[in-house]
Amino acid sequence: MKGYATGRPTPGDRPGRWGRWVGVFLLGWIGVLSLETRVAYGQARTGSIYGTVTDSEGRPLVGVTVTLTSATTGQWTLRTDAYGQFRFPSLPPAEDYTLQFDLPGFRPVVRTDVEVQVGMNVRVDVQMAPGGEAAIVVRGQVPMVDVKKAEVATHFPDEVLQHVPVARDPWFVLSMAPGVLIEVERLDGGSEAARQSEFVARGADWHDNQWYLDGVPITDVAVPGTSPVYFDFDTVEELQVSAGAADVEAFTGGVAVNFVTRRGQNRLSVAGRLLWADDRFQGQNVSEDEERVVPGLQSDRVDAMKDYGFQVGGAPARDRLWVWASYGAWDYDLRVPTVEVEKGEDEVVPGEEPKVRTHQEDGTAWPTAQFQDDRRRLDYLTVKVNARLGSHMVEGLGWGTRGRRQGLEAEFERTPETTYDQNEQMPLWKLQDEWTWKDRLLLSGKLGLFTSQDRRIPQGGTDRPAVWDAGTGVWHDSFAWSDVRSRVWNVGLLGMLYGFRGLHADHEVKFGVELRHAQVLRKEGFANGVVYGYEDLSEPAEGGEVWLVREGNVRISQRRWSVFGQDTLSWKRLSVTLGLRWDAQTIGLLAASTPAHPLRSDWLPGGSTPARTLFTWSTLSPRLSLSYDLKGDHTTFLKASWAMYPSALGIQEALSLAPTGRRELRFEWLGDANGNGVPDPDEVDWEEPVFWDHRPGNPNRTVHAVASDYRSPKTWEFTVGLEGSLGSNWTVGVTAFYRQAWDYVWAFPYDPEGHITADQIYDCWVEAGRIPADWGSWPYYYCTLDKPDGVLWSNRPGFHTRYRGMELRMTRRMARRWMAFGSLTLQDTTQFMEDRRAYVDPTNVDQLNRGPYFVTGWELDDLRYVRWLLKVGGIAQLPWEVTLAGTLLAREGDPYLSVYRADRISNGWGRHVDVITDPVDQRRMPVFWIVNLRLEKRFRLGALGRLDVIAEVFNLANRAIATNIFGLANVPELYGKYTEIISPRIFRFGLRYTL
Repeated sequence: MKGYATGRPTPGDRPGRWGRWVGVFLLGWIGVLSLETRVAYGQARTGSIYGTVTDSEGRPLVGVTVTLTSATTGQWTLRTDAYGQFRFPSLPPAEDYTLQFDLPGFRPVVRTDVEVQVGMNVRVDVQMAPGGEAAIVVRGQVPMVDVKKAEVATHFPDEVLQHVPVARDPWFVLSMAPGVLIEVERLDGGSEAARQSEFVARGADWHDNQWYLDGVPITDVAVPGTSPVYFDFDTVEELQVSAGAADVEAFTGGVAVNFVTRRGQNRLSVAGRLLWADDRFQGQNVSEDEERVVPGLQSDRVDAMKDYGFQVGGAPARDRLWVWASYGAWDYDLRVPTVEVEKGEDEVVPGEEPKVRTHQEDGTAWPTAQFQDDRRRLDYLTVKVNARLGSHMVEGLGWGTRGRRQGLEAEFERTPETTYDQNEQMPLWKLQDEWTWKDRLLLSGKLGLFTSQDRRIPQGGTDRPAVWDAGTGVWHDSFAWSDVRSRVWNVGLLGMLYGFRGLHADHEVKFGVELRHAQVLRKEGFANGVVYGYEDLSEPAEGGEVWLVREGNVRISQRRWSVFGQDTLSWKRLSVTLGLRWDAQTIGLLAASTPAHPLRSDWLPGGSTPARTLFTWSTLSPRLSLSYDLKGDHTTFLKASWAMYPSALGIQEALSLAPTGRRELRFEWLGDANGNGVPDPDEVDWEEPVFWDHRPGNPNRTVHAVASDYRSPKTWEFTVGLEGSLGSNWTVGVTAFYRQAWDYVWAFPYDPEGHITADQIYDCWVEAGRIPADWGSWPYYYCTLDKPDGVLWSNRPGFHTRYRGMELRMTRRMARRWMAFGSLTLQDTTQFMEDRRAYVDPTNVDQLNRGPYFVTGWELDDLRYVRWLLKVGGIAQLPWEVTLAGTLLAREGDPYLSVYRADRISNGWGRHVDVITDPVDQRRMPVFWIVNLRLEKRFRLGALGRLDVIAEVFNLANRAIATNIFGLANVPELYGKYTEIISPRIFRFGLRYTL
């Protein structure tokens, strides 16, 4: 643990000569593009069609006129090159592309029904024969195997999004993607729609997930891995999901979620929708077995839900200008079970009258469940304009959402007054220009800007203390509050060079540069600055703790430079892609100030933060992939890849290094001596805090630091698999994955004075005792040294994780009136603590080392690790224009954390320690499986369009599956009981009009 950085900029923290050259390069490129375009760039929001035209002898035909037509793009004409090759780059997703091939002396060839998906290179090879004028028409879609890519991605086209029963929530759609493990699999009927959930795939941490909207990176800066916005489902034309990709444009190894919105076409289009559900259409699935559920437990229930909106699109100038606009809204009222603590005559809770307590037979009281409301209103507005100006395709996008919510984060452990009133909004603008030069060079420039605001205030208000019951882990009266605002600029430049040869191979070169600059303002606090921590809320005489919390006010600057280059070399059967990517992520603080604690300004005075750069992560990421045509007929491919990825930089380091961050002191409450049920000043030991997160007496001193060699976590990935087409409709693939990740970030205890060294911290731990034999007799430890004031942000030594997985995928596109898709994933993720440096407190190491690596989300006891996942879906078009669709999702049940809470000497490390009672993956929730169905009948209205009548059922079997289990062994009344179960069967009905 040598070499500390205190947060002041050092020469190694600055971009240096590389950064200056990249800046000059970017400015120069913008200048060049400004002569031909008005703005800049494009991420994967389009696909391409390419191929070779030959004569009957297999010789390439030069100068063939290739004409592409579609209602989306109009008409586009080019000619084959000296090798008989052609390419139409940057095509929006559609299923109606038609190609016509003309050459004097040869019979024309027409290829219809060519489908393009986001990020896909669709190969169409044509053979022309000498002859007359009659055209040869080839109908039917081409195989959907991308010859040149080893990337494993899942495409959800409009056909699936609009007809498969989903909760009209992208997080629910993600649950159908192969290998993706997501909390929202319990969402059904929209009962938890408009709520973010973490999701992971292939061992990656959830904060490495990346979000894109029409090519604009929109990943939340304040909470990396999440989306800053919710989505109007009907604006989405296609959703692409990938997890790891050897392609050089992939930033991290997390899940990349790519939304492509609709656009205007040559014909006028009008659409509208109305979907609704309420408690009348909902079943009852709560178990009657009182031994398995907490008393009075109910599942989440939809009280009322409405989803409505309309769209209009068309071409004011056919083949040259297209416009599309939409408005959508979502109203719902969800009822969520939460704990209800009954109070006795001898107990007084601030602001409430005494109530009679209900006791069990043994004289104790336990929490029971009640309902609380979670109400939300979301409004969406989207406008999109596309124009063809000569060799330029220009796109402008305006997107805005606004949300208002009462009861955010409602759950069993949070009483209604601790849930949030939330207000959030996010406007986004994008301008993009794509310029094609001589069918050989595509230059794409993009400029994007979005701002976001998320304000959360507990319903109990911020004028009273919050109350925490350590015995049950339940909060009361009030809670934390926050106001987070972000502004993010994205500038990107991408070049694609085609059609040149070298080393006896065809080359396709990709190169680009991207700049993302963000500013985050985060204000946060806790109730009115005071928390009453009861050892047992029902027994105030036992005392507890009093927390004093000063609000934080931090302004953060984050910047990422990315430069990448890639060459795809294609021989007859073999394609090899070589790429290299450089990312420099820099974070700093902007000037800010915060007020003193309102009650104890002497202990927690106000302060200010000067502007300064903190550190830079700089990473080179090599990428390599190959694709080999095993039969030579473009139907079966062996694919392999090797890649390295950095992690995305968050803001947690900046929050801890800011003098104006949130500060906290905790003092021991000796007990309720006067019997009024609340801690009074003379009942608290103010001499020395039992916990602090700063230097006591000087909260504005920065006691945290960053290691001088602090660097980005890294993941390397190896994949190998087979992918092929069975006929023209089926695509099947099997892929093996191996990943290893290291350089994980952790906050190691740190003494800014240097009196306590890392070696002393490692050596200070002695056994404090063992938990009861009934719970495994595991040892727990305490440190003989006082906990240092600060933390050192560094890379965790002697620790790495390993992921191994096998994935089988199949897709049948719509043909002969039916389609299907499915996947089976087998996997395991293991963590390795190689030596003593890999952990601080030895407690629980024996239970965790060489066991499963759990990717946790916002709640630390929410463990994400399963060894198998099965996902199946399909659509069938029945007679009389009736459509039947369904999905089956199944997986091993998540583990739940079983712990015994032990007391120990604190020394600032905490008076309680949770000791895991078993090797972690031995206690699991029941196997999860759920079936959803949708029935749709279409009525044609002649020239007035068509009307679809929709009926959907979610959780068809009305299963009551546990999604959370109480795991604190010290509370036997609740231990092992279900605190949350999946929502019951619910019907949703809808109408959809389309012109």
